[in-house]
Amino acid sequence: PKTLAHRLTALLNELVSNQHHTPRHRSVRVAIEGSWKALNPYQQEALGQLSVFDGGFGLEAAESVVELGPQAPPFLEIMESLVHWSLVRFFPSDSGETRYWQFASICEFGRETLPRTAQVAAEERHYQHYAKRCRYWVDALWGPDEMHCYLAINDEYQNLLAAFRRGINCDAEEAVDIFRVLDVVLAHRGPRNLRQSMLHQLETHSEQLSAEARFQVALLSASSGEPERTAEAMSLAATDSQRLRVMNLEAGHHLRRGDALQVSELENKLRKMVVESEEPRLSVEVLHNLASARHFTKGRHEAVPLFQECMALSERYRLPWHRDHSWTALFWIGEYANQQVEQTDFDAVLERTRLRGFRLEEANLLRGYSLALRAQYRFGEATQALHDARVCCREVGAHRLDAMVCLSIGRGTIDPIEAEKFFQYALSWFEDHEDARSAALVLAVMAMLRLRQPNADDDAIARLRQAVDAFAACGDEYASTELEMELAVMQHLGGDPRGAVERFGVLSSTPGLLAELGQRMRCRMGAAAAAMGELGLAGHCFEGGHPLGMAVTDLYLPHLAMAEGNTTEARRVLLSLLTPTAERERRPPFLDNDEMLIAARLLHWSLSHHGVCLDETLVPWL
Repeated sequence: PKTLAHRLTALLNELVSNQHHTPRHRSVRVAIEGSWKALNPYQQEALGQLSVFDGGFGLEAAESVVELGPQAPPFLEIMESLVHWSLVRFFPSDSGETRYWQFASICEFGRETLPRTAQVAAEERHYQHYAKRCRYWVDALWGPDEMHCYLAINDEYQNLLAAFRRGINCDAEEAVDIFRVLDVVLAHRGPRNLRQSMLHQLETHSEQLSAEARFQVALLSASSGEPERTAEAMSLAATDSQRLRVMNLEAGHHLRRGDALQVSELENKLRKMVVESEEPRLSVEVLHNLASARHFTKGRHEAVPLFQECMALSERYRLPWHRDHSWTALFWIGEYANQQVEQTDFDAVLERTRLRGFRLEEANLLRGYSLALRAQYRFGEATQALHDARVCCREVGAHRLDAMVCLSIGRGTIDPIEAEKFFQYALSWFEDHEDARSAALVLAVMAMLRLRQPNADDDAIARLRQAVDAFAACGDEYASTELEMELAVMQHLGGDPRGAVERFGVLSSTPGLLAELGQRMRCRMGAAAAAMGELGLAGHCFEGGHPLGMAVTDLYLPHLAMAEGNTTEARRVLLSLLTPTAERERRPPFLDNDEMLIAARLLHWSLSHHGVCLDETLVPWL
């Protein structure tokens, strides 16, 4: 094997070296040399110095890097001549700036003609130019000019990488600012290993950094979510503002791990620190995390006002990215799902997100868009939006978000076998990566899938029990209680409404029970009470209706009439729900709404016990 490897290496080296002697390569080189000889010395010198750029350049950058002496003609005239000889090409960029670039063969030729001392000097000017631009970008990135900054950074990505490599060993302090600008791209698009490598290089030069720069590096490292990194960043925080940044970063990690309760417990302290910090951008970021925590712990209605406060602050202080981020969050949690979304507004946010290159933000925005599309019965477009979100996830290696998108696709898929494929993919990924809470969520969704399939109630109960245990192990009492409520429903559907009422009674006394969950639980309890003939209890439970509005409330109220022997209204309501319509593309409404599914099953159970039969072809769980 060693001999074979040696021979293969020798052969590869020979092939590479011979490329310079192939007829095609010689003809290209002869053409470049011919153009080169037609240039005057200033043009030749400029072409050589332009070779230090990587990935193209703008006119301002070229003027800063190329140095030709006082007798040289105007630089723009030199650039025009290089373009005329096709040694430099140009194209318009998204930022509106004209960008120039060279073929790799011309760039290589220019480097060969440039004396070593001139090359070193040009590289130093290249580094100084981009270090200066990064000092501006690092603050301007989050202000009103942020879109132009993002576009410029995307244009200059390769040059910024080159500047970082040149600066890390000579001026680590400047390299920190260059990395902070690059991290806008790296954190959203990767590659992750390059980001980690650059952070490691900065950490090895920590002795050369100021206290502020050391804190910034520690804060960037802490974004990985490792507790020891967060602790290190907190130990380096010298001001209340810096401490608030670390606490907010830690809050984000808690939210990603599903531990929203811990964030909610810090709400008063964080709000007080926000007021004292007087930093608009930081204030919006903290409030955004608090809004997310409210969504998970207190429900959507509690979260919406706080997200709207984030949007208002973002608009007041001209923070366009933060405004779009809050708009996306409202979209994602369904605030706009029951409204006719202004297509122009959505398209504008999506276009800005794409121009920034934030593929994860784009994926989340598309997930929220799919909710709104489904609410408008545009199911084909909703599914396509989710598949587009998967493309975004795969481009940046966001496997966890990809698994969550698969979960969303499965929920909206009519064919249970096809839906199962998406669920199994998501479940396998979460289990393989020890994400117990997300795996529990998938099990819960799979249980609801079983509830709309024939002869699958036992499997639904088994999956619900697995999910309850998994959520309890994660300390997520809200989700655990919610699924215990569905187990009580299964007890009712199994023929024991009295036992279900007792179980609901125990669950309703759970400490800190959220109002929205309590209201949903009372509707289920009312259906069980009506089945027992307890009209007083049932009527009390139905007071206030269902939190999702009359569409679901109307599925519970007929239980009162059925308890008195009148099944006409219940039969009419259920048939109206189950009968396929062209508007909904012949999909049952409960396919996208678990609350409707539970209400429909309870209503069907009561009708069956009153001897009312429906066309079995309309009832998927038969």
